Amino acid sequence: MRKSDLLSATAGALVAVSIAGGVAWAAIPGPAGVIDGCYQKNEGQLRVIDTTSDTCRPSEIPISWSAQGVRGEKGDPGRPGAPGNDGRDGANATVAPEAPGANCPAGGAKVVTASGVTYVCSAPSVPIDPGPD
Repeated sequence: MRKSDLLSATAGALVAVSIAGGVAWAAIPGPAGVIDGCYQKNEGQLRVIDTTSDTCRPSEIPISWSAQGVRGEKGDPGRPGAPGNDGRDGANATVAPEAPGANCPAGGAKVVTASGVTYVCSAPSVPIDPGPD
């Protein structure tokens, strides 16, 4: 058998195994959200199974668990956090028009606060397409 034929056969087998595995995996977890598995007694290995097409081996112990989990009780409220700093009410802010230029290509507004200067720019005008004549 040529090397290219062997590679093609190997690739085809991998695709078939992937598709078959995807079909089997689609049934896990089961309809009730339960995941079934088999726990190997001696080595401790766990394998997840689809109970509609597989069972545990004689050397394994069946095990099941919920994918969702059990809802716990609501916890006690936490302690209040530390008080925050007083915020400014905006009285010290100034807003002025900003002409079109380097800060705002289409113009806008310049907002000055104790924190610094911020520009609120207007959207550039977009020419209206008149459409076909």
